[in-house]
This record gives sequence, structure tokens and C-alpha cells, in this order.
Amino acid sequence: MDTVAKDAGGLQTSYIENGNAITLNGTVYHFTPDFIGVPISLEKGAGSADTVFATVEPALVESYNQLYQENNAAIPDGAFGASNNGAFAISSGATTPVDSLYATLLDGSQLKDSAMYLVPIKLKDKNGTALKSSIVFFKMRIHKINLGVLIDTIDAVQGVTPIPYKGGYFFDYFGADIADEYDFNIQLNAKFPQKDLKVSVEAYNDTASVNAFNAYDVPFPDGSFSISQKDYTIPAGALTASDNIQLKITNKSLFQSFTTYLLVVKLKQSSDTDNSVPVLGNGGIFYISFFTF
Repeated sequence: MDTVAKDAGGLQTSYIENGNAITLNGTVYHFTPDFIGVPISLEKGAGSADTVFATVEPALVESYNQLYQENNAAIPDGAFGASNNGAFAISSGATTPVDSLYATLLDGSQLKDSAMYLVPIKLKDKNGTALKSSIVFFKMRIHKINLGVLIDTIDAVQGVTPIPYKGGYFFDYFGADIADEYDFNIQLNAKFPQKDLKVSVEAYNDTASVNAFNAYDVPFPDGSFSISQKDYTIPAGALTASDNIQLKITNKSLFQSFTTYLLVVKLKQSSDTDNSVPVLGNGGIFYISFFTF
């Protein structure tokens, strides 16, 4: 254990990270979105082009626990890895590589959601040059997420702020004039760096859809509104779609005074099945109500 403390630089230091195991349409993807890159340092400049290799050492979890009186859970083989595929090139004469070290999540299948795991990484120089620290400890919190998309709230319009309603949102305008346009954000519940994702949007002003919300409301008149587009893209690594849903009121004269009108806007899973993302329950529904006088 004294050797472990010495190899770690004599410090009880562990760098905090987050790892995401994201399930999308039945496939699990692993990402390490938040990390602290730790520099690797040789005691002296490399005599020639060199490489430092980094490997996860699960057995060192127990040594760390005994040394520092902690109770970190054992980690399964293959659950974690080292950044840069565990190989860090160092130029002749240099003491540090260009790339920094951090732990990566490789397989979260045997890990618990929201749990924190200690990830010891051992460093070894190919040419045998001494390292300032040959063991680095990381702690990674695991997040298991079923990826989905929802309509995020729009900003206040005409002094009215949408309110949460049955998992979705409800915008209720009561006043003398209707705005020309209402914008909605489309948002994932987690960033997904793997690829762009697609989602579709539909607006419903049929009697059945309106009555499902309130039997006393009247559907938006045909020809009174339009939706900017039907299909939307959420770029890889982004949280929101590249475009907002724009609901435009195209003919205000069709709305009669002292009548409550309702429109239902829904997200739908895209027909592009390779890049589609499921809708998060009722989070993909937005109810828009107008009452003018």
C-alpha cells in the first residue's frame, strides 16, 4: 500500500468525471462527457521518441480503500478504459505528451445507475523512464439514460408563460390580439455525440384531438395557421434542434371573439429509422389555447 501511495505521488487525489450509458432504440452507447484531463509527466526529458501506456487496474481499488479508509465498489474488467486508447506519444526531449489522461466509460452493463466508481489507471513508460506519478485515480459517476426528445417550453409571449401540463406544456392566451408567431424548442434529455438525430412534428386541429384535451374548446380553424417544417435535426453533441418549431398564425380573421380555440402540437418519431429518437411520453405534446375579445 505504501508503494501505491508513492506511485500516486503521495496524494489522495481522485479526479471526478461523469459517464453516460445511453440507450437509443435498443442499442447502448457509452460516452464520457465530463472529465478532467490530467497531464502525464516524465521525471526527465525523453532520450528518444517514447510512449507512455495507460491501463485500468481494477485490483488497485481495494488497495486505495485500505490506504484511505474508503469503501469504493469493485469495478468489472472492461468497464473502463484510458483516453487516447491508452497510448501517449512523447517527443524526444519532451517530458509530457500532447494528450492528457482521463478515464473513459466503455461498458456500463454491470454498473449501477447514479453510482460513483473509483477508476485506478497505471502508467508505464515504454523506454523505462521514470514518471512523476505512475498511478492516477479517477472517480466516475454513472448515468444510465433512455434517450428521448421533448418540446421544451417557449419564452413568454404577450406576457403569458407556458405551464407544465400532464407531462407536456399548455399555453393559454387570453387577450385582445394574437401574436403572429410562436416558437418552440425541441430538446433531448441528454447530449448524444454519436450522430445527428431526427424527429418529426405534426399539428392537430381535428375535433377528436381537441376533445381529448377539453370537450368545450373549438379546434383552430383550417387555414388559420402553419408549421414551419415537418422534420427537424438535432446535431450530434447538441441538446436542442438546429431549428425551432415556428407556429405562424396566417389568418387571424378566422378566429371569432369570445371563443376558446385549441391546437395540439406533437412530436413524432421520424420515419428515418436509422437516426430517429423516441418521444419522451407526453413531453412531446404542446397545447395552445386562444381566447380573444
